[in-house]
Amino acid sequence: MEAERQHKLVAITKTFRPSGPVESGDLFAGRTHQIIQVGTAISSVGRHAVIYGERGVGKTSLAAVSEELFGLALPIRVNCDGGDNFASIWWKVASEALMLSGLPSWRHGEHGKEVVQAASEVLKKEEVGPDDVRHFLRVLTELGSVVIFFDEYDQVYDGAAHDLMANAIKALADHLIHATIVLIGVADDVDTLIAGHASIERNLEEVPMPRMGLEEIEQIVRTGYEHIGIEIENATLDRMVRLPLGLPHFAHLLAQKAAENCVLDNRAKIHNDDLRAAIRASVRSSDASLTQAYVDATTSSHQTLYSSVLLACALAPVDDLGYFAPGDLREPLYKITGTRLDIPRFARHLKLFCEERGPILERKGGERRWRYRFINPRMRPYVIMRALDEGVRDDLLDIAPAYANEPQLPF
Repeated sequence: MEAERQHKLVAITKTFRPSGPVESGDLFAGRTHQIIQVGTAISSVGRHAVIYGERGVGKTSLAAVSEELFGLALPIRVNCDGGDNFASIWWKVASEALMLSGLPSWRHGEHGKEVVQAASEVLKKEEVGPDDVRHFLRVLTELGSVVIFFDEYDQVYDGAAHDLMANAIKALADHLIHATIVLIGVADDVDTLIAGHASIERNLEEVPMPRMGLEEIEQIVRTGYEHIGIEIENATLDRMVRLPLGLPHFAHLLAQKAAENCVLDNRAKIHNDDLRAAIRASVRSSDASLTQAYVDATTSSHQTLYSSVLLACALAPVDDLGYFAPGDLREPLYKITGTRLDIPRFARHLKLFCEERGPILERKGGERRWRYRFINPRMRPYVIMRALDEGVRDDLLDIAPAYANEPQLPF
């Protein structure tokens, strides 16, 4: 019995990945449309892709499972950073290719190693341009389909690098090189990520990554639990899939912690007490930055509305980009405080959340037209779960929490 329990605890850790991307196609759930789009770009010569969206919506996981799902001959994934320029990005690609060719799992043999080494020689220069990249990739494609994933591309601040990348994408398309570039980054739209290079939009498959729908979150939970061999009560599942507000990180975290509590209690079916324990564990194991931002925003030596207003911000209906208007806080604030509050009573709080009490919120618009959203998308579910953990009445959360058109939380 103890051996079986230990086996399940290990399986839980391997199945649910709140702190890293999912890399196995068997455990990847949802995102069917996005997978098709990436596959279209990979299979179409001269077509490339841009994967964009908020932090924490699973962009890196999509790239990771694409490597497995499409049977790529040579998938290469590199992370960009603020110090990168065009040359350094492609040096990373060459370095990754050389490293892969030296692994025991390398399946292209000695000839494959020679191809990678020959291709890398093309980039051994101080200045690297689009034509160098074209020649580099032409050599690599002797091994088959090559796909380069540039993760965190939004961190590249060098404007010249974006110009050169756009030119490289055009050159690959014009010369029908069988290699695909996939740019991945945090952005509200494609123009932000490609720095306004509209000339390459016809060569790009735009792959927006919105927050996951309830059915996709449910698929994450169900797929994982079926893999582990445990069950979950329907009512508990219904609550679990709503709390993450569309973010796979919290879907994995809650599912993981609830399963651990269930297995440690020698049961085979998860119920509400396990979810409560998962909420408590998730709050305590969340990033220190979330905890500190919450404390900075709400702590005061006097009795104030800061925590109530912040909870109302988390419960307010938002648009597709996560923004809400001050008026959207009236109903949640009434349910939290029992008092009808006009906007002037809490407008100052919103301003302070964007300034010295944070910033925990960001805003756009202008006077009387301000719209706000959390800077870190994970803060919204964190605030709600923290309120639950601290004993707020469950019925206070009977408000649309994620998008205005989504069903209400069943608490």
